Amino acid sequence: MDQLAENDKVFNNLLTAAADMPNFLQFDNTFGVKGEIAAGSTYKKLILLDASNVVQLGESGTEVRVPADPSNALGVATKQYVDGVQMFQSQAIVTVNSGLTGSFATILSLSATTRGVVHAIWIDTAGGSSTCRIKVTVDGTLIIDDTSGALTNNRFYAMRANGNIETTASTDAGDAGHPLEIRFTSTLLIEATSGDGNSRAISVRYSKIP
Repeated sequence: MDQLAENDKVFNNLLTAAADMPNFLQFDNTFGVKGEIAAGSTYKKLILLDASNVVQLGESGTEVRVPADPSNALGVATKQYVDGVQMFQSQAIVTVNSGLTGSFATILSLSATTRGVVHAIWIDTAGGSSTCRIKVTVDGTLIIDDTSGALTNNRFYAMRANGNIETTASTDAGDAGHPLEIRFTSTLLIEATSGDGNSRAISVRYSKIP
């Protein structure tokens, strides 16, 4: 009985870290450590080595937290740190002529770009004074579909932050600028068409994570 009590004491000390354990705990593949959730009677996986030999932390319904400092001894980087070092890079301005009446031209189409932001969209008119329609689809959802009023020939126009096309003509492209800051996380599609047979040069300034 004394020996059983001593064994129980040693085992308890190991479990509570009151004593060093001079070896590794070894688990079969896909088995590991579980913890009881606050509500009780249910256990969630904390850590295991899966069938692909990848260390899995937590499981569905749990949140894994690590020290915020990416230089910590664990050698891990938090999501906040990764997001911080992945900087948007400005891209060359894209300019494409819009399609003819009833036909949309693709001005800009991006996919699998992780994240990005559209800074401005502007129009350079030529050869007519009809309308221009612009559609912006972000991550598969159409968020802007606006048709301008009649555009004066050889003038510059821009889309406002509310998604409406500015109808006051500008003689210089710089005067037609309006900040948009339309953000996307996976895909972006900008399309345009004119209300007559004349093209409209649509330009887009944007940034994305390479």
